[in-house]
Amino acid sequence: MHEATFNTPATNSCARPGKGPPRYYDVRTQGYILWVKRDIAPNVAATVFFRGSVEDAEGRTLHRKASLCEEQIRMLFDRLSSRILKHGYTRYKKRIRAVAMGEGDMNGLMTERWKRTAGKPPHVHLCLQKPEWCAFEDFANALKEEWLKSEWAHEDIWVEPIKDNWIEYCFKDGADALLVNATSL
Repeated sequence: MHEATFNTPATNSCARPGKGPPRYYDVRTQGYILWVKRDIAPNVAATVFFRGSVEDAEGRTLHRKASLCEEQIRMLFDRLSSRILKHGYTRYKKRIRAVAMGEGDMNGLMTERWKRTAGKPPHVHLCLQKPEWCAFEDFANALKEEWLKSEWAHEDIWVEPIKDNWIEYCFKDGADALLVNATSL
């Protein structure tokens, strides 16, 4: 069980040393970090990337929207739950516990908030709770395969066991990064 420390600066093992002052989280973000650590208790970290646009059946170009990104992540969690939990998902509505935080320009618009991510494709950080009986390699392969079924999926995907400070890193843009409709409890 992780304990949240709110009186100290947030540490970020992924941050480059010497770049900017330490980050302090607001009360709302601290609450979300504590909730994820305590109630979701993730043991797998992943990052999935989105394409900028796709073509539909008639050859028209469809552009990415934030609501579409959230829907694709929710569908990913549904497919993954169905694949891993099998009859538990269909019969008892069990789900893989997961939470997602978006980063990058999800709407295809360069707003002030996302200017620092210019040049980076939009992506979503995932914190997932792998069932104890499932091997990590099987879970990671299932996650990759289910993500690549989405037409909006970029081929890049990163999956590994969760490390210290991953949850804090996911919330580096604050509580607004949380994709509430994609959260799977």
